[in-house]
Amino acid sequence: MQETEETVDITPSPRVLRMLGQIDFKPWQCLAELIDNAIDAFLDQEDKGNIILSPMITVSLPSFDKLENGTGELEVSDNGVGMSLDQLQNAVRAGYSGNDPVEKMGLFGMGFNISTARLGRRTEVWTTTAEASQWVGVVIDFAQLEKTKVFSAPVLSREKTDFELQTKIHGTEVILMKLEPDRLRPLIWGAGKKKTRTLLGKIYGRVMETLGISILYDGDNIRAWRHCTWDAKR
Repeated sequence: MQETEETVDITPSPRVLRMLGQIDFKPWQCLAELIDNAIDAFLDQEDKGNIILSPMITVSLPSFDKLENGTGELEVSDNGVGMSLDQLQNAVRAGYSGNDPVEKMGLFGMGFNISTARLGRRTEVWTTTAEASQWVGVVIDFAQLEKTKVFSAPVLSREKTDFELQTKIHGTEVILMKLEPDRLRPLIWGAGKKKTRTLLGKIYGRVMETLGISILYDGDNIRAWRHCTWDAKR
């Protein structure tokens, strides 16, 4: 077999991103994947010796009516240090992860793409650092990607408000749109909403207490679940 210098483009079709949404992640797992990424941002700063005052992750849910009429949005935001445009680009690339898969909780690359594709058909990621004068954002719209047949996501920007400039606001927002109602209902309605809130308290209880992280779920504080520990003598 003789290898030539000629190459061929094997970039996959953008349809691959949408097909990731067929991977059988449960709705709460998709949500947890997005929360994991926010927690990783806090862990990364702790490893560097940086202290973030009052670390918080906020999950904002759509109303039932907006979910049903197609205008609802699901948002997961944090007050971490934020990202540069280069870091943001890597964060949303399918299959990319700058994280240690052993030490860190989430893989912002593939896990992020699977989760967002499963919950909605359009994703906006916005981020800003304390010293920046703008938010920068990236849009992942599956219908548009398939139409253009290229992996190319537009970069957006928005000016910080006077209040945001004065307070040197920083952090990241992941906003899901064109939501999948059948997959979102268990997260936002009735017993499913309460069950999800309790489950998140069990999953993140230890890290919430260790790092002092608060997680708000549709305006309610998630209570950290205290796991039982055996006495060393038993």
